[in-house]
Amino acid sequence: MKFNLKLTHKGLILVSVPLAFELIFIAVLYGMFKHAEYERARADHARAMVGEASEIMRDLYNAGTAIVAYRVLRNRSYSDRFSENIDQVATHINNLKKMAGRNKQEAELVGRIEDGVKTALTLLADTKQSVDEGGEDFSMVPHHNVQKEVAASMSDLVTKMKELATFEAAVGPTSPEVQEQANLAVNYALLVGVIFSILLALSLAVWVNQSTSRRLGLLMDNSLRLASGEPLHNLVGGGDEISHLDRVFHGMAESLDEAARLKQEFVAMITHDLRTPLTSVRGSLSLLLTNTYGMVSDGAVKELKSAESNVTRVIGLINELLDVEKMEAGKMEMDFDMVPAAYILENSLDAVRGFADALGIRLQIPSSDIHLYADGDRLTQVMTNLLSNAVKFSPRGSLVTVIVEKVPNYVQFKVIDQGPGIPRAHRSNLFERYKQVKGTRVSGQRGTGLGLNICKLIVEQHGGMIGFESEEGRGSTFWFRIPAQAMTKEEETSDVLVS
Repeated sequence: MKFNLKLTHKGLILVSVPLAFELIFIAVLYGMFKHAEYERARADHARAMVGEASEIMRDLYNAGTAIVAYRVLRNRSYSDRFSENIDQVATHINNLKKMAGRNKQEAELVGRIEDGVKTALTLLADTKQSVDEGGEDFSMVPHHNVQKEVAASMSDLVTKMKELATFEAAVGPTSPEVQEQANLAVNYALLVGVIFSILLALSLAVWVNQSTSRRLGLLMDNSLRLASGEPLHNLVGGGDEISHLDRVFHGMAESLDEAARLKQEFVAMITHDLRTPLTSVRGSLSLLLTNTYGMVSDGAVKELKSAESNVTRVIGLINELLDVEKMEAGKMEMDFDMVPAAYILENSLDAVRGFADALGIRLQIPSSDIHLYADGDRLTQVMTNLLSNAVKFSPRGSLVTVIVEKVPNYVQFKVIDQGPGIPRAHRSNLFERYKQVKGTRVSGQRGTGLGLNICKLIVEQHGGMIGFESEEGRGSTFWFRIPAQAMTKEEETSDVLVS
């Protein structure tokens, strides 16, 4: 069964599973520590019980020894030592009773020991009293019978002490090997827990990488593929946010493909349904102006010229649109060859001379023997566009100058005008499509907003760069650089420089 987990769920799993394991591991480890502590406490308790019992036996033997010495030597120090031993026996009995506490078996054994101790103490006390009452006549002390009774009492007490020792040995093993095994068990549990934690973390990391990171990598690769026009990867699948984003991305790519298809249909429609009929209309207007169909009045000639100019302008706009679409799609054919710069300059001058004369603009174009590797007709289109713009934006009677020069690895063309310059607010997007500088045109001629964009695309397809320098009120200089020789793909660059 496959679960469609969201990223939040995966994040919770990534955090909660190791946390839950660590809590369980800590609980188990704590239990093992507590068990080891409990076993150690039981062993200490057993040792303490046996130790107190041993102290009782020692004090009783010392008390008996003190009585014998007192009976023989009649030295009061032995009597005092006897009293001290008796007091210590009472203290140890009380300690045993406290340690036994609520343990019924221990309490029963301690009670039996206490009874035996009382019997032994009574016999010893009677012996001391007999010694005290016997005076100087030691023969008056019935010591033989008393010794037998004390010996029997002590033998019975030793038996009870052994029972206590046997019970404590069974309940609380004091073997160092047993405690060492408990410590080893804790150490092994700690080692196994650490290893399992590492394996669990690695497993979760691999799972997250396979289910998240790898799929994110596919999404990023899809974005690069979309930009380069390559087919996208298949849907990553799943029910989380990544799969949703991938579906949206694929939908966007399909929408872009549909938009591109519609654009191609639009371009085809312009080509076949607009440009061809308009070309026919322009041809018919030209025939009318040449009186092919008969004489035309002067008023009609004026209107026909205006109509022919407008049709020509619309056809030019259509051609520019088609050029832009072809260049952006990489379908514009370029005919590269070694071309003299003079060819470009002469053709450009022929194209704008009449327009410049009509506006009273002087053109200064030098002769040149420089050659460059380019499509001469396309660069003529660039130079014509730049010259036409310079004429349109220059005041009557001013001068437009063209400079051609060699720079390292490039041939540079400059078109310098004496117009009003370009406002700073329009400089950043001047080469974008449909962008025009408003309010600075002197001639009143209208443009399409595609000329500079086409210039930029043509120059970039040559591996060159284009830019301008301008100062408001002091004119502008547009320039472009084209490689002097054929360049490899690694050497080609495309850039727009603005000053």
